[in-house]
Amino acid sequence: MGAYSLVESRHQLGQLIFYDSEYQQRWVDAIGPKVVKFIEDFGGDVASPTVGTWVVGGASSEISSFTMKGGGVRLMADASAGDTVQMQKLNGFVACTACPIYFGVRWKLYALTESTTPASVQTIMGLHDEDTSVCASPNTGIVFEIATAATGLDMVCYSTGSGVTMTALTTVVYGTWYTDEFYWDGSNAINLYHDGTYIGAASAGSIAKTSAMCVTLGLYNVAGNTVNNGLIIDWVRAIQLMDTRYAS
Repeated sequence: MGAYSLVESRHQLGQLIFYDSEYQQRWVDAIGPKVVKFIEDFGGDVASPTVGTWVVGGASSEISSFTMKGGGVRLMADASAGDTVQMQKLNGFVACTACPIYFGVRWKLYALTESTTPASVQTIMGLHDEDTSVCASPNTGIVFEIATAATGLDMVCYSTGSGVTMTALTTVVYGTWYTDEFYWDGSNAINLYHDGTYIGAASAGSIAKTSAMCVTLGLYNVAGNTVNNGLIIDWVRAIQLMDTRYAS
């Protein structure tokens, strides 16, 4: 049996990109003086957060490690309407011209009561400006979202509080793993992938191209919720190739 590589590499804008050989859109890492990245596999314990914007709501809400091969993190909301759990890291991604961005996340919804439907929660995963109430009132960002009272995952672009749904990706089932990715081409389009399959390109005319955004993972219980809901993240990656660094 011949050996084969699970990771391949290429140069892009003078930086070295490592990508999954099976899913060439899936960036694994990047090296270079103009690379900005946040890569997290949650392989270790998730301690009480002291850095970044982490918000934990009600008495039984938590951000904690999730026991699984390779590690994971669980954002668990309290069993009450309006409870929010979110984590944000690295306020340094800007969807500006000539600066492509890859974002990917492997995730699933988790409920102590598995009969719960996705319509009882709102989730946001992607890049969003720093804000302690991202799910309740999204402001500016490029995110994968399960909207309030919805059961499907959409790609939504927000600019100063106004959201535009770009593409519907899938109907969400509790306990099912999904991998969702987008690639901002550094020009005027966002390429979307769901479970490794190319979904299409969405126009990015509604994107705020000057806002610094954080890696954002969030969960919000909507009205009528009576159970603890969780968002489980296996891994999340955000990698950008900048045209210049240290610019203000």
